[in-house]
Amino acid sequence: MGRAVKKLILSVVLTALALPTVKLFNSLLPSFLPGAIVFSAVVTMPDGAAAYLKNQYLPQGVLPSVPDEESSAPEQESSQESSSESSQESSSQEPSQESHYSPEESSYDDTEPSGSDTISPPDDIPVERLGKIIKKQVQIGIGGIFIGDKNGLLIKNSSNYSKDRILKEAALPHNIKINLSDEPQVLIYHTHATEAFDPYGAGFYDTDYSFRSTDNSLNMVAVGDVIAQTLNEYGISTLHSDTLHDNPLYNGAYSRSAQTINAYLKEYPSIKVILDVHRDAMQDSSGALVKPVVSVNGEDVAQIMIISTCDSGSGKDPSFFENLRFAAELQRTLEADYPGITRPTMFCDRNSNQELSPGALLIEIGAHGNTLDEAKRSAELLAKTLVKVLKLSQ
Repeated sequence: MGRAVKKLILSVVLTALALPTVKLFNSLLPSFLPGAIVFSAVVTMPDGAAAYLKNQYLPQGVLPSVPDEESSAPEQESSQESSSESSQESSSQEPSQESHYSPEESSYDDTEPSGSDTISPPDDIPVERLGKIIKKQVQIGIGGIFIGDKNGLLIKNSSNYSKDRILKEAALPHNIKINLSDEPQVLIYHTHATEAFDPYGAGFYDTDYSFRSTDNSLNMVAVGDVIAQTLNEYGISTLHSDTLHDNPLYNGAYSRSAQTINAYLKEYPSIKVILDVHRDAMQDSSGALVKPVVSVNGEDVAQIMIISTCDSGSGKDPSFFENLRFAAELQRTLEADYPGITRPTMFCDRNSNQELSPGALLIEIGAHGNTLDEAKRSAELLAKTLVKVLKLSQ
């Protein structure tokens, strides 16, 4: 047999053997290619964004599931005393890999908003604007500036008053008395009404988003609606102001909300309880937002922080210890009803209009990393506990 004929036969045999391999590769390519593309996103993008892309664009089973770093298990936080207090959004230090949020640096969100109020569709957010959201249950032990008792009370003492004096006052019963009548007993309002929440619930956020909204179905007014509705349903006559005191100007919001309070008190002198409802802002040193949550009946609920202000000598707020007793009873009852739902009550010397009336408190429901639904669930639980605290005091 000639050499040319042998080469021809060998070429035919090799071609026949290669055809099944080519067909197999062609059949796998459509499913392999998207997996390869999104795998690079999983490696290089924030966890929440990668998870979003994986769920949105990959066929079921193309890429193995990636373990979620965010654990819903409680995390014990440091109780080391901080060297200074800040009224800015938290830029908390990261003490260890296990503790991403240092609660001793937290404070209520009192910063002028920046960024865009527009909520971009998730798939329109550039990679460079994707930030991470970490889910944590904030838990702090007694020690240093954190003082408390065995009945659920935990106070962050940012005042000049001693531990013994604060605990003595907090142990006394409050004197906030309501009447179950048609006359208004409770006022809900919002100094920073435009504070808003994570619009995606996907573990990431748009770093260009301001977390502010003038849409009352998306901001603190929506949360206040839940509190007011629940209190009214339980027979406690409640009014709710939807005034946007921080819009169009942020500076001067507390002065404008004081005018609202005084106007309501003049028209409705029966009001006994005044709650300024906000959300907090919590962020770690990496830029990740921290959303404080606790599980209640299998659902994530935003943690609550009560703020009771004091007077360190000016004489402008003679009833501040009365407000502290009210705050202490509210926190103890919340913890008895829903263990872990509160962060430490903040006791501090700041101007937040609580001098205008006994029974005045500032309530932080969640933070900007929480979703609106998480905040609303928390608001309903807060209102139910508030009913118990107020009715028991009749």
